[in-house]
Amino acid sequence: MFFFGGGIQSVLTIAWWVVDLAGRYGGLYPAIIWAIPSIDAHAFLMIYGLFPFFIFGFLMTTFPRWMNGEEVERRAYVPAFVLLASGALLFYVGLVFSAVVLKIALILFLAGWGMGLYALLRVYLRAKHPDKRHAAITSVVLGFGWILLAGFVSNEAHLVAIAKVGGIWLILLPVFFAVSHRMIPFFSANAIAN
Repeated sequence: MFFFGGGIQSVLTIAWWVVDLAGRYGGLYPAIIWAIPSIDAHAFLMIYGLFPFFIFGFLMTTFPRWMNGEEVERRAYVPAFVLLASGALLFYVGLVFSAVVLKIALILFLAGWGMGLYALLRVYLRAKHPDKRHAAITSVVLGFGWILLAGFVSNEAHLVAIAKVGGIWLILLPVFFAVSHRMIPFFSANAIAN
């Protein structure tokens, strides 16, 4: 379900950006005035509104396998997804109509992120596998992500700026390297052995 949400969000994010650019630089119509600056909206949508669907979907599948732990329960991942998806969709509505709606969207998204992180931490803390380093790294990184995401909710310019830079360097990059470090040897083991 998270991958489906990520696929939908990919289309919506790119479509929104094309609409914004066509007005601002394409001269097709007057530039649209959004509830927040378009560069901030673009940063949120790309860093926090798109990739976390894929990150949570992947980690909720692999955490139990990495650590021989319990599967993430449906009652944990469905509400997390619903809150993230509702927040993402409401974000677009808020961009067009109201900063208040935008704030509600960000709070829903923040709640969904928190529930998803909680579901992963339950698996992490209950697992008995001795090697939890990749899960530990991704858990800490998603915790940083939740804090940085709160910067968008605050709408304080300096916190939004930190969230934009931190989202790339403290969330996306470490998750990419941690997952790659764990998965590339797993998938390439048979190729090297042959």
